[in-house]
Amino acid sequence: LMRLLYAGTIAAMEAYLSDFFIAKIKSDTELMKRFVSTAPEFRQTKFSLSEIHSELASLDRTIANHLGQVVWHNLSRVRLMYKDTLGIEFPSELSALYRAVEIRHDIVHRNGKPPDGRIGHVVDKAEVLELFQMVRSLAHHIEVASLPELAATDGDFPFELP
Repeated sequence: LMRLLYAGTIAAMEAYLSDFFIAKIKSDTELMKRFVSTAPEFRQTKFSLSEIHSELASLDRTIANHLGQVVWHNLSRVRLMYKDTLGIEFPSELSALYRAVEIRHDIVHRNGKPPDGRIGHVVDKAEVLELFQMVRSLAHHIEVASLPELAATDGDFPFELP
């Protein structure tokens, strides 16, 4: 059960990162332009002048398809997307969260065992609560960076953990 809660917490983080990013760029044409001009996949795309109108007409769908393919737990990539597009810097120290994503991968794909087949990672309640707090902290950091007036509500976002 603890492994499921652990993996589910990473899935919740992915959903938050995805939903927040997509909502921001969908609601602001300048952010959408910035995303298209900074995302490596779009910067490298070439087409002829005669294709401009059809490409522009389908740009929303192209962006939606692209964002649907992003692996939102790839924090290195997502960190750059947030910085380049939204101007939001992730906290500098996320090594524990990177490690948690690796553990989640082992849980989902090999019932917690690392690739070398050693005994699987044992997840206890304290570790799940610690991961909840790390994800909560990242979400709070993003919200405050997006809306600085939230900084004063540190203890109230989004809920208190035991």
